[in-house]
Formats: sequence, C-alpha cells, structure tokens
Amino acid sequence: MSEYMIKKIQNISIVLSSFVIIIFAFYGLGARKQIKVELTQEEINWLNDNQDKLTLWYNAEFPPIEFASEKGVFIGMGADVIKRVEEITEITFTKKPSLDWNDHLNALKSGECAVAPTIVRTQDREDYIIFTQPYATVPVVLITTTGNEANLSLKDFNGKRIGVVSGYATEKYLRDQALVYNYDVVSFFNVQEAINSVSFGQIDAFAENLAVAAYFIEKEGIPNLKVAGKTDYFFSFSIGISKKYPILYNVVQKALKSIPEQELTDIRRQWIRLDQEKGMSERTWLILNLTGMFLIILVLALVLLSLLLKRRLNQRMLSLKESEEKYRRLAENMSDMAWTIDLNMNTTYVSPSVMRIFGFTVEEYLKRPITSNYSPESLKLIYEAVAENIELEKDPTIDKQRSRILEVQQYNNQNELIWVSLSATFMRNDKGEPIGLQGITRNINELKLAEQEQKRLSEQLLQAQKMESVGRLAGGVAHDFNNMLGVIIGFSDLALVKIKQDDPIYYNLTEIRKAAERSSNLTRQLLAFARK
Repeated sequence: MSEYMIKKIQNISIVLSSFVIIIFAFYGLGARKQIKVELTQEEINWLNDNQDKLTLWYNAEFPPIEFASEKGVFIGMGADVIKRVEEITEITFTKKPSLDWNDHLNALKSGECAVAPTIVRTQDREDYIIFTQPYATVPVVLITTTGNEANLSLKDFNGKRIGVVSGYATEKYLRDQALVYNYDVVSFFNVQEAINSVSFGQIDAFAENLAVAAYFIEKEGIPNLKVAGKTDYFFSFSIGISKKYPILYNVVQKALKSIPEQELTDIRRQWIRLDQEKGMSERTWLILNLTGMFLIILVLALVLLSLLLKRRLNQRMLSLKESEEKYRRLAENMSDMAWTIDLNMNTTYVSPSVMRIFGFTVEEYLKRPITSNYSPESLKLIYEAVAENIELEKDPTIDKQRSRILEVQQYNNQNELIWVSLSATFMRNDKGEPIGLQGITRNINELKLAEQEQKRLSEQLLQAQKMESVGRLAGGVAHDFNNMLGVIIGFSDLALVKIKQDDPIYYNLTEIRKAAERSSNLTRQLLAFARK
C-alpha cells in the first residue's frame, strides 16, 4: 500500500472520530440539568467579601484525575466536578497548578490554598481539611514488570522495594503495612518518576490508584509493565476545603450534593475505566445508537490501517531483535566491563566480562555494595566526581553528554587491589534528568605497574648519574692535591738533607713531611673511589 493511501485512511479516521466526539459533546451538554442551590445570606456575604480567598490548587501531574493540559488548562475528572460546582454556585475559583504534593498540603494547612479538587481523607489531614462527600472511589493496585506473576499482594514483596509518591495517602498506608510484610518503601516526587523506576527495575513495584497508573502506562507507551495485584486500600476522592474557610465548605458541599448521581457517574466514566462499573446510562445508549454507523466505518478503516501497521511493526520488531542480539553479543564478548548504576550507587547491570577482570560472576557482583569494590581513596574520588557532575548539570552551557575518566583501584575476588580506568556518562529520563550512570571499566593494572617500575628505574639512573659526577669531582680534586703534596714532600726532603738533626727546625720539617705522607695516602684512597 502506498504512503498516499495510508495518509488518506488516517485522514478519514480522524474526520469520523471528530464527528463522533462532537455528537458526544452535543448530547452531553444538552443532557446537563440547570441546578441552583439556596445559599444563606451569611454564605452570600462571605463569598462577596472574600473573592481573593477563592484559590484552588490542582495537581498538575495526576492524570486523568486532575492535571494541566499542554496549553496549561486545568482538566481531568476533578476539573469537571469543580466546573459543575462553579456553575451551580455561580462562583469562580482562581486556579493554580502545583507540582509538589507536600507543598499543596502545607498550603491547605495555612489557608493559602482554599480548595483541593480531588483529595483522599486521612486522619492526619482532618486536622486542617474539611472533606466533602466522596464522588469517586478507585482501588490502589500494584504495578510491576510483565515478568512477575499475577494476583500478587503486599505479602509477596517481603525484602523487596515498593515505590509510592511522597505525601500521597498511599504512603502512610504502605509504611504501616511494611511493619507487617517487611518490605522497603521508596518515596518518589511524582507518578511518572515512579513508573519509570519500575520499568527500569530500580524498584520491584509501584502502588498507585488504578486510574492514574493505567493512564501513565498508556501515555508513556511502556510495554513491560502490568497490574500484578491489588491492595485492600481504596482512594475515595472528595473535595477538600481548608479549615480556615468553613463557610466555603458549606457552599461547596451543597453544590456537590445537588449534582445527580448519574451525572457524576458520567463524569467518572469519561476519565476512568474500572471493572467495578458496569452497565451504561440511557444517554450513552442513545449516543451509541446515533453513532453506530459511523463507528462501523471507523472500525473498518482502523482494521485496514492496523493490518498495515502490524506488518510494519513486525518488520521493525525483527530488525530491533537482530540489533539487540548484535549488541548483546558485543557486550558479552568485549574485554572491558560495561555497567550501569542508579543515583544511590547501586549496581543495576554488569556485563559478563566482570569474570575476566575481577573473577566475580554477574550475580555476585550485583550483590556487592560499591563500598566493597573500591579502596577508600578511590571511593572518595568517585563520590567527588559524581557530586561535581551533578552540580554541573545546573549549568545550561555544559555539554550534557560529556564523560569523565578516572583511574582508581578496585578489589578482585582475591581481595587484591588492581588498577582500572572508569569512563562514565549520565543515563537520563524523557525530561533529560539524570537517573543513573552508565560506563566502561578497563583493566590497566599492568600498565600502571609498568609505569611505577619505569619511575623506579628512572630514579635509580638519576642517582647513579649523581654518584658518577661526585666521583669525577673527587678524582680531579685528589689528583691536583696529590701534585701539591709531591712538592711539599720534595722540598721537605731537600731541607732535611741540609739541616742537622739537632737543629730545632729539623723536628718541625720532619712533622711536615709526615703530615704530607698521610695526606698522600688519603688522596690515593680518593683516586681509588673515583675510579670505581
């Protein structure tokens, strides 16, 4: 099939899909009832006098429950419920996106944030938040990689690591259960970070409500994750009002209670799909009947496009498999050791060449902490290099693909230190943020020992050259001095011949000649040293 035909099919599919969406939207708006609530005079006065207090913070990264669209608009299940509350009460909240849930909770506590669209009631939050009646309930599930078994529960993760988003209601639940089932709880900044950590094998599971987890897995296109089990914990979503504003709570609670259950059900089904919800509303059946003929055409077009894409996908998968096999063989046969570690300095992968360099099996090496692998001086050097590179990440002018080479000493399986060189770069997530390190270790022990031996020989040669210079100097001095001594001895002998032995000078000349003889013996020793 030609590229032209593929584009044509895609355009037809888009047009039909858009038409169906328009019909859904039309009937959805038409079916919405006009609802008004009776407010007391006190409530009306408070709303008129406190327009600046009507602040709503929403979680910008919690789809499909609540999040920011690509254009920065507040959307999601919580956004639709809040929109109905605004229509019913004729008030408008000032909406602000939040990226840190802990900051969000602190703002509710201080009153800086008046309204949280979707929040789970917990005992500690009741100290500073008033909760409306719940408008949606979603189970908390366990997300793992596809290689794990199904129908798992928390007791199956003894000694393993389960991730949770910091500040979410799930965190306290998991930490309480960890005392019973003995697993480690790892906190993450947001859902996307935790999902990626499960996919890369940095944690064993991630606990999150089913709607949010399914949305992120589908959005990120992560094929190696699945729902492996459920917990006995459920998210019952309410609207949370800061206790600083009890009158505002009365207004929101009245509005929420006035929304028909069928309308809330339709809002839930628009954003989340759960097995517990079965059956369809009359409005949904009406829409399906009206759009049935269009859906049939759409399905036929999508089937044709799917067959074509499947064929191309199979070709790509085959090519990818061949490429993966080629690089796997390359990693297994290379003399250097390839490895990856997370930012906590835990080894997550090592190539089989670890056996050739250090004598460890892959399994043995993965279990070893980094503190057991390197000498203390080398560990200090490694930590300083990692910290320095993380700090450099803040500089936008620095090349993000730069690598750093270190020469350090590492223990082998005989507990002997050998010299290696490390070359490493950061691994990054989709946002370009560092999530770990990947690198190559090369055995340079023989080279370093040869360099040390060469240095020792060079020092010995330098010492020998110094001794040779000293010998030459000593020989020259001794030779010249010996000549002067010859003169002294000669003239002493001549003087002694001419002076009588009883002359007082005779004795002095005799002592001079003896001293000259002794000096002559000393110069002969210096000359012998110089010749050596």
